[in-house]
Amino acid sequence: MSAADLCLALALSALLSVVVAAAQYMRAEKAEAEVARLTAERDAAIERLERVIDQWRKTGRAVISEMNRADKAEAERDALAAQVARVESLAGQWERLAVTAINPDSREWLQACAATLRECLAGWPKMHAALTDTDADTTGTQPTEQEDQS
Repeated sequence: MSAADLCLALALSALLSVVVAAAQYMRAEKAEAEVARLTAERDAAIERLERVIDQWRKTGRAVISEMNRADKAEAERDALAAQVARVESLAGQWERLAVTAINPDSREWLQACAATLRECLAGWPKMHAALTDTDADTTGTQPTEQEDQS
């Protein structure tokens, strides 16, 4: 092998090394670009998921709030229904007194009338609180016969 052949072989070897290095560098750049693209996609997906999770949390809180409001409204409705039933019962007592008023001068009729009147007056603070939606102090009222029985 001549010196010229040796020089040519060394030059070709060096050139091949440069081409291989350039190819590896280009592959590394492509790989880095691909890593950057995938990282950006992952970050965008995470942001979308975080927004969805936040929306679910808000929706969950709103649903719970509405359920609480519905429970409160149901309890208020039940309390008012109980008051209406009590008022209807007292009205029935007054109606019975009016229908069966044998003799307004009789002691029996006056006692029944007084008992019914006491019962009506005892329930007034509670009924007033229910109708005005306030928390009236009903601690001083006397329990009625119906409340005593329940």
